[in-house]
Amino acid sequence: MEDGQTPQPDNAPERALTFSEALDALKLGYRITRSTWKGDPALPDYLYLVSGSRFEVSRPPLSTHLPEGSSVEYMPHIDSFRASPTFGQIAAVYQVSQADLLADDWRVLQPPEETPAQAPSQSA
Repeated sequence: MEDGQTPQPDNAPERALTFSEALDALKLGYRITRSTWKGDPALPDYLYLVSGSRFEVSRPPLSTHLPEGSSVEYMPHIDSFRASPTFGQIAAVYQVSQADLLADDWRVLQPPEETPAQAPSQSA
């Protein structure tokens, strides 16, 4: 994706993206997915950016490690979202694989506010 170029959402004519190009879109607030990832067409598996924040410890699991009221810096990271027939909707920290880094089948999805399916809350 060239500087200043707007990512093409899911319903626009598209070309396959490299991970680097998809990462640029992710940083702009778009959700990204790979064409090889499965999922319900209405709610495909995707990645989204979780912005950093500061919060006070108020519940487990952190309250078992830190005193309640402690201030914690929650670092920005990438989460994955998928729907599982066994576990329901799942959000988890995403760890990029070598295959994902080298893939050129990434695509951009509509930003969450433009689709019926919302990304999970980005608060901790």
